[in-house]
Amino acid sequence: MLLKKVRRNPEEFFRSAILHISKDRYTVIGRAVSSAAVNLDNQELFSTVLETEGVNLAVLLKDKVSEGKRIKITGRMVGYYCG
Repeated sequence: MLLKKVRRNPEEFFRSAILHISKDRYTVIGRAVSSAAVNLDNQELFSTVLETEGVNLAVLLKDKVSEGKRIKITGRMVGYYCG
């Protein structure tokens, strides 16, 4: 029963988290550090830096997010190492 509650509303149980949902889908809960408009294929999106679990993730969102706002997003996660 508790596991179902956590899966439905993880933001009620975790302040920040990176949760694996399925093969290539994740739910990320964190705090927005910054958000800036970018144009990708003639579509305006917002490149948002999200701080979660001591990691800064850059995510693309349809709407601008205020700095400091706590948000939950679900989707695919892709990345690359630049070191």
